[in-house]
Amino acid sequence: MSNDEWRVYELISRHFLATISKDAVGSETKVTVALGGETFTAKGLIIEEMNWLEVFHYEKWSDTDLPPIQKGEEFTPDLKMVDGKTSAPNLLTEADLIAKMDATGIGTDATIHEHIKTVIERSYAVKQSQSFIPTSVGVSLVEAYEHVGIELYKPYLRAQMENDMKLIGQGTKSKDVVLRDCI
Repeated sequence: MSNDEWRVYELISRHFLATISKDAVGSETKVTVALGGETFTAKGLIIEEMNWLEVFHYEKWSDTDLPPIQKGEEFTPDLKMVDGKTSAPNLLTEADLIAKMDATGIGTDATIHEHIKTVIERSYAVKQSQSFIPTSVGVSLVEAYEHVGIELYKPYLRAQMENDMKLIGQGTKSKDVVLRDCI
């Protein structure tokens, strides 16, 4: 077998063996700390029995370990002030955007790509490599809506409108009721 063929074989074999292995056992620890009038939360996972995780090493349950702690336990934190800056979140890829649209109920499999095409045609964003970059037109439009207190840029509005159209088409909601609700 070639190297790539072996890797595919190993992945499939390990996946199969993991499906017939015992369940992994773990417990999650959630720590909430009140400090200086602020509340901080951390989560960690203790894996008690690896079982199928030993077989299928591609999967990890957690990258965060917390020391054992009991409810109500008090401790003195080791605090350090570090200079730094926040960074902007990663730009959305087409897959990310489609997943977000699907999660908020915007579009159907047949219309999602048309929505994205319209956003690009209207110059609200440009697609560069695999990511969408908002243009000054898109940013200005959202900022203008925010400034006047109109939420026309919120995804739930599009999802609500599409749901209302579906209900009109099914005959369970009238056009007049939808118009009245919008006004």
